[in-house]
Amino acid sequence: AAAVGRGRLTHPSSLPARRRRLGPGDAVGNHDFMTQRVVPARPGGTLTDDGRQMREIVSYARRGARFSPKQQRLWDEYAREWVIDPATVEADGFDWAEVFGRDAPMILEIGSGVGETLAAVERPDANILGVEVWVPGIADTLGRLAAAGRTNVRMLSIDAVWLLQERIAPASLQELWLMFPDPW
Repeated sequence: AAAVGRGRLTHPSSLPARRRRLGPGDAVGNHDFMTQRVVPARPGGTLTDDGRQMREIVSYARRGARFSPKQQRLWDEYAREWVIDPATVEADGFDWAEVFGRDAPMILEIGSGVGETLAAVERPDANILGVEVWVPGIADTLGRLAAAGRTNVRMLSIDAVWLLQERIAPASLQELWLMFPDPW
């Protein structure tokens, strides 16, 4: 099972005078989502000289990360089992079979929202990955997955374009789900 980082979001304590790329251990790889700061969803993003995330062109809008009490309870109870730390995915030697605990056909849902589809569709023969950049939606999804008894679903808060380019091998997906994308 994937380990979930529980450290606090921090900026590097000292930045060189030039811009530098983010890496594992920077804000991207931590899961303390109850802070005011919204972590970037694209690994390898660029920081400005003063430590701010440089804006990149993306196909999604990263929204707030505050949890309701219910979402916090669901996160605390299920995230270690079902949420993949983005730093794990970014690391060299990353292996989907290790994260899922088995080698099976992969289904990817981009923009899983609050997990209605992931919870409703029973596909025990496949590893199902839900990608969602709205972390409170992932917390809601965890509750739905638990209620539905799904054990073969994992969640990841990461930029789907980066994921498809860097971690999904060509012709390796059994199915790709993209349903009702947000209009913004």
